Amino acid sequence: MNSRQNILEHLKRYGPSSTQELIKEIGISENAVRYHLKNLEQDGLIENEIERNKIGRPSKKYMLSIAAEGVFPKRYKELLNLVLTVAEQQGNLKEIMAEVANTIANDLKPNLKDLADKELLVQLLHQLDYGEMLGAMSEHSGSYEIQAYNCLYKDTGCKFVEVCDLLPNVVNKATGLEAERPSCQRDGERACHFIIAKN
Repeated sequence: MNSRQNILEHLKRYGPSSTQELIKEIGISENAVRYHLKNLEQDGLIENEIERNKIGRPSKKYMLSIAAEGVFPKRYKELLNLVLTVAEQQGNLKEIMAEVANTIANDLKPNLKDLADKELLVQLLHQLDYGEMLGAMSEHSGSYEIQAYNCLYKDTGCKFVEVCDLLPNVVNKATGLEAERPSCQRDGERACHFIIAKN
């Protein structure tokens, strides 16, 4: 394991630590510790705060940032797949996903009032962090088409079609516009395609 990872793991286990504490625990030189701390701060993985002591000079303590959580293994996908598998086995997956769509749509609705179709759709997609999907939207005579080149739920969607239908269901429930998914990456396409009918 490299020294950078050792520093992150030490901070995860023991919390805020000084440079001297890290030197002692990691077993590398002061210059090496300072080099890694500087790079970790630049990468947004750690933060520092000045701790004022009753005696002596204030000391700087380093701690993990919120972004550092992404460095440590997580098993969200496995848990999600297991929950969806159990729901499917119990025969209520469609109802659960419909309720998920309702919940998302209800959270979005307050920011969608008094907007025309196109502005409504653009605002909705913005709130859904559409940029993460590497999306492109085009307008046709009776509809809008969305192509999303990065499926945010691809692995799970390939196992559960209801997950692939989440976006069109949210669009429909949040805007009242009819939405469908004619094809997606689940079908081997390069992009997920969504058609939203104009009013």
